[in-house]
Amino acid sequence: SVTVTIGNASSQYGEKIDLSGVSVTYSNNLPKDGLKVEITTDATEESVVNGYLIYLLDNYDDANYNVTVNYGTYTVMQRQVSVTLTAGGGEYASENITPVSYSQVLDRNGQDILDFVKGKLTLTVTYTGVANSGESFTNSTVMPKLAGTYIATVRGSGNANFIIVGEPFTQFVITQKEVDASKLVIANAVYDKQSHKPVVSVPEQYRDMFYFDDNGVEKLVFTQYEKEFTYAATHIFVLTLNDEFNYKWKSSDVAEREVQFVIEKADNELIGNIAINGWQFGDYDAAVNSPNAEVKFGGDRIVFFYFVA
Repeated sequence: SVTVTIGNASSQYGEKIDLSGVSVTYSNNLPKDGLKVEITTDATEESVVNGYLIYLLDNYDDANYNVTVNYGTYTVMQRQVSVTLTAGGGEYASENITPVSYSQVLDRNGQDILDFVKGKLTLTVTYTGVANSGESFTNSTVMPKLAGTYIATVRGSGNANFIIVGEPFTQFVITQKEVDASKLVIANAVYDKQSHKPVVSVPEQYRDMFYFDDNGVEKLVFTQYEKEFTYAATHIFVLTLNDEFNYKWKSSDVAEREVQFVIEKADNELIGNIAINGWQFGDYDAAVNSPNAEVKFGGDRIVFFYFVA
């Protein structure tokens, strides 16, 4: 009698079944060529993760020996895959924010098996992080749209025959939308003794920069500080971002932005003619006989006088 002991082997799910390295040993120091044996297994490339017997072919028979077999085990292990991610991101409120995606699924040998994986393993990208506004995302399958820095992770589900290894994550950033105050138009005023509130307007080509849609209503991204000015000068007033978490002024990290409003000097002029009260020689009284006239601005600070031509 002789005992045949079959060794073990393994491969990963979907890989070729290879029995070439399986050892076959015999008891009683029987030479290998003393028995003509062939081994096989029921494991295939499509076999799920499990252990499968390695055994002698069913048609084995030998008239010279009583054979006892110690079976081997062929282990189909999880297919280790690493996922190559393509980073996404963009600017807040932009139509060009791109989600994180995967472009390759590599096996342990560096072979791209994306086509093999399709239909077998469900790959899902999830997002975790905190928006600038404080809103939290934890393993969200919905791509964030608020400005902030997040970690995008790819997860596999629906098939225990695969396991994702390596570092299946990448950073996902949505930057604040930049607003350039230099693109605003602030019209000058001319001194007229009245108070003037700065009038800020947005050129048509920059509407997308300064307006956002709030349930179908266009609204400005900033609020103008309510202040009025009277005298001719270059005045400073403040514009404040309504959402400093998702918007920022160009070249500034604070919500307030100082801008200039100019009131120009007005041209003065006479209203009517200069009035002269005559006098007799020797009776001149400056309080009564000085020339006077109504002027547009500053009448109490303008002195009229005579001169000899």
